[in-house]
Amino acid sequence: MAWPMLAEWRADAAPGRFDGHFPGHVVLPGAYVLDGVIERLESVCAVRVLAVRSAKFTAALTPDAVLEIRALVEPGQIRFAALHGEQAAVSGVLRLAARTCA
Repeated sequence: MAWPMLAEWRADAAPGRFDGHFPGHVVLPGAYVLDGVIERLESVCAVRVLAVRSAKFTAALTPDAVLEIRALVEPGQIRFAALHGEQAAVSGVLRLAARTCA
């Protein structure tokens, strides 16, 4: 992927935190992963995300996963991909808040 790496994200994998999702094969909930990616992008890019325009989950992630977040900031949106190793785990487009101050 040609987009620059902007951040890294690691789940808060406290013991037992995700045991019910799914018993015997623990995976991170997609909403949790997306929230973590958004939080990192907001912090690193100094933007505020208003909405998720699209999100595609292409890999199940275990609580020990570390994601490399790559993104392209465009007017009004960010296109992103979060990779686990060489594999895209989640990608999509986020709508940004309009800047009201310089």
